Amino acid sequence: MRSPKGQVPGELRTGSDEQVIMAKAFIHDVSPSGMGISIESPIKIGTSVVLTLKTPHPLTIAGEVIWCSQFDVHSLSDGEDTEFQYRAGIKFKDEAMPQLEELKRYCLSLQ
Repeated sequence: MRSPKGQVPGELRTGSDEQVIMAKAFIHDVSPSGMGISIESPIKIGTSVVLTLKTPHPLTIAGEVIWCSQFDVHSLSDGEDTEFQYRAGIKFKDEAMPQLEELKRYCLSLQ
């Protein structure tokens, strides 16, 4: 089963305590340096994370949270998931650079 265009389920693990936070990545919000994600709980700026995108095949990439904020779930379109009440910006770490080509292919496979 394919995810809706531009949205991919995933999980975010923090480097400090291995806490797992469910995440939904919005692939249209990705650049060579990072991506925006929706998450179910807030996460501190500066936290090292490992993001694993789940479909169509697992892709894991390391990063750091550069911003996080709550958004108004009432502003969502009909059918959008209200479970994820926070948005965060993840900056990819330098060691993640080898995964960027795979990330590009990954994004293309979702279209």
